[in-house]
Order: sequence, then C-alpha cells, then structure tokens
Amino acid sequence: MDVNQIVSNCELYNGPRHSMTAAAQRMMDLCLQRVAEKEEKLMRLEKAINPLLDDDDMVALAFIFTTVLEDRLMKVSNDWFCV
Repeated sequence: MDVNQIVSNCELYNGPRHSMTAAAQRMMDLCLQRVAEKEEKLMRLEKAINPLLDDDDMVALAFIFTTVLEDRLMKVSNDWFCV
C-alpha cells in the first residue's frame, strides 16, 4: 500500500515521534477506515472485474471456458482442416 510507504518513509527520515510521522499515520488510519467502510462495494467491483474471484464456482468455470474458447480456439487457423 502506498500510504504505508509514506508512513515508513516519514519514520525513517523524520523519526517515529515527529509531527509529520504522526500526520502520515493518521492519514493511513483514515485510508484504512475508508477502505473498510467500502469493503463490500469494492469486493463486488473486484468480482465484476475478475470473475475468478466470484463466490459461485460456475461463474469462474464459465469464464475460464469462454476465455479458452475465444482467446485460444477461435484464433486457431483453419488450414489444418485441409490436410
């Protein structure tokens, strides 16, 4: 997480008790709180983007079959049928 890197850098360069480090920590806490508040919505969005994460195994399996069919089999040249 980039915000975590900000906190680490503040601690490294300013020290753990510096006001900038405290501000960075508050910022990270706020970010984590906001992500937690929107976790369900983010999970639905993630599942829409990546069907392999869906709770229904059939959705993931259908996605895999469709991907194989469209990306692999449909692109195979028809020349080999003429042999």
